[in-house]
Amino acid sequence: ALHCAASGGSGALPQRRSGAGGCSTTGAGAAWVCAIRQNLAYADPAEAATAAAGGGGDAGRHDGRINLWASDGHHGSTFGYYLEALVIFSDVTGIDPRTLGADEAAARDLGFPPDLAARLQKAAWDASHRSGGC
Repeated sequence: ALHCAASGGSGALPQRRSGAGGCSTTGAGAAWVCAIRQNLAYADPAEAATAAAGGGGDAGRHDGRINLWASDGHHGSTFGYYLEALVIFSDVTGIDPRTLGADEAAARDLGFPPDLAARLQKAAWDASHRSGGC
């Protein structure tokens, strides 16, 4: 369903927010789709694994994109779970995650470059607050 949503098809996830193309996702799923559409993250965990095998990139980034999936291709990576946490933070508190800033403590402790933290915060906000998705 996530791949479907990222490519504009129809999704099968529980309806919470409906994005472009008729896909419905939960908040975290919508944030992953935003990160993919913003070319921040790979849409396909296999593509990310292939890029990683080729080497390069800082903090797990290859050709400028990150892998939201763990090595098993089914669970979230540190990047994916940080993005999910941002969505939950925003949903629970009502606070714009972008206000945490590029030097946010958890992202810094996880070794994320400041620009990456800021882009993940933006994807979380876009997923939660843009009409029709990102």
